[in-house]
Amino acid sequence: MSYQIKWEEKGVIVRFSGIYSFKEDSDANIEMYSDSRFENLNYIIWDMSGISELNMTEEEAGLTSMQDRLASSRLPHVKMALLAQDKPTRKICEHYIAKCRNDKLGWEFLISDSMESIRSWATS
Repeated sequence: MSYQIKWEEKGVIVRFSGIYSFKEDSDANIEMYSDSRFENLNYIIWDMSGISELNMTEEEAGLTSMQDRLASSRLPHVKMALLAQDKPTRKICEHYIAKCRNDKLGWEFLISDSMESIRSWATS
């Protein structure tokens, strides 16, 4: 599994490939959070369109939401888009978002299978 972080003027895109697991997700989060550009983001795009295998449980998706809740103290308002192109990945994303909303995370969320619609939403 690997990921690539691409910083843009007002946002960041994190692209994953290979096997997607809690470890890679956490590693990408930690790298993104530790960058000084994190606090000025308007949007985050989590691109899972290149993964070949999903190896994350709903419980682990819940742990990811807890990490993001901690990060929200530094970034209280951001648009978080998740690019998911298959049902299992979409289901994990839906569970993550439900947990974030249940924890009253103040971020806006979108799941889509289209980078074009994500870009339109994120930059509006």
